[in-house]
Amino acid sequence: MLHNESITARYEGDLFYVPPELSSNSIGEIDGLYSMVMEEKNEVYLIADKLGTKTIYYVPKSKLNEFTFSTSINELLSLTDKEIDILAISDYLTFRTSLGNRTFFKDIKQIPAGCYLKISEGEYRLEKYWSIPFPKVRDISLEKAVFIFETLLKGIIRKNVGSSKKVALLLSGGIDSTVLAVALNELDINFTAYTAHFCEEKYDELKFAEMVTDHLGVDHKVIYCTPEKYFQWLKELTRAKCLPVGQINEPIITCPKCGKL
Repeated sequence: MLHNESITARYEGDLFYVPPELSSNSIGEIDGLYSMVMEEKNEVYLIADKLGTKTIYYVPKSKLNEFTFSTSINELLSLTDKEIDILAISDYLTFRTSLGNRTFFKDIKQIPAGCYLKISEGEYRLEKYWSIPFPKVRDISLEKAVFIFETLLKGIIRKNVGSSKKVALLLSGGIDSTVLAVALNELDINFTAYTAHFCEEKYDELKFAEMVTDHLGVDHKVIYCTPEKYFQWLKELTRAKCLPVGQINEPIITCPKCGKL
């Protein structure tokens, strides 16, 4: 998903191939979730999105003595010795993610958030093209803050929805997803809410989600999740991603066969 009115991208599998009018100096103008490949003169750029949600994995020198990349670690494992990176595991146990360009496998690297890998004349290096902007703190009223938040949120929703005629919302019944449901409704965007229902009452928030959908009058579908189903999905998802699960809700909202939302 790319957000830039002047750019038309060609999509193949998990990668966007972008047109010549996009340059290494204007990558930061694009919003969305993406992995991109870009050619500029005699250089190739492998690009991860600003937050690193969609990254690219690469093996600088595989068993075939080639530079190889993919959006899936699974496709690269056979080209390596599968040696474990202990530091990446330490990162994960501390932060629930590996830091920098490390992965769980020493020979497989990843492109960090807001970075691209520039390949030129047989050499490659990571470069940062975007960092989180930190605006100056302003002393404003609560009403002004609410107005700014609502304007930004609805603008982001419009960008992401685009021309889609039907939208799916993962509705937990908590504050974040409830705010999104209300905003979608106020924007007259047709959507269906999906909620996971757990048999353990202390983990289940279905009643709150039902209060939201009943009030808004929107379609609501429930995914019934038993402990047996959850751990089966967890096992299948971990195998598909070849990575540990970072969020406890991933097995419910992600396809266990391919590891994608």
